[in-house]
Amino acid sequence: LLTTLFHVLLEDLRAREAALSAMTRTDPLTGLFNRRHFMEQLVREHDRYARYKRPLSCMMVDLDYFKRINDEHGHAVGDMVLKETTRRLQFALRATDMVARLGGEEFGALLPDTDLEGAQRVAERCRELVGATPVDIVGRASVAVTASFGVAVLDIGSMPAPEDLLRAADTALYSSKGRGRNRVSISDAGLDTFHSDPIG
Repeated sequence: LLTTLFHVLLEDLRAREAALSAMTRTDPLTGLFNRRHFMEQLVREHDRYARYKRPLSCMMVDLDYFKRINDEHGHAVGDMVLKETTRRLQFALRATDMVARLGGEEFGALLPDTDLEGAQRVAERCRELVGATPVDIVGRASVAVTASFGVAVLDIGSMPAPEDLLRAADTALYSSKGRGRNRVSISDAGLDTFHSDPIG
């Protein structure tokens, strides 16, 4: 009886520890990984590249005019838009990719074993799916959503620290914002080399 009780208590403790660990790594609204876990994975993937020289890309995503959505429709609708954006991004990404909510309306994804051409295709697929159809809101008018994307591919010579890759992707994201939004910009070691025209 005591042995059984011990095992029950041990399993309960493990379950609680697992739940607590998940809470520290997960964004409560979207269920995605949070910034803390994203940064931890970025360090691991950066180290993996240094050992095996496998390509690594980072994608930054920011919803366009999200403040306007909150102001016009309310934060509850804004939360629904974030959840639906999460669903669309997860659908567009591959099983090997890792996506996280970095804060507010900003998302980040790590694309292991993905070169420049592959990262561009992934980002364009995500952009098209996010903006393909308005987000349906029960009892309200649907909300049109688009997003801007920035992509960087790791170059260990110009990006010796994991944060350098994230910074390069962020620079590309702001390039997309400055060029009219709803597009993808790809940065090579922080220098923009490509941007796509928006659909429509």
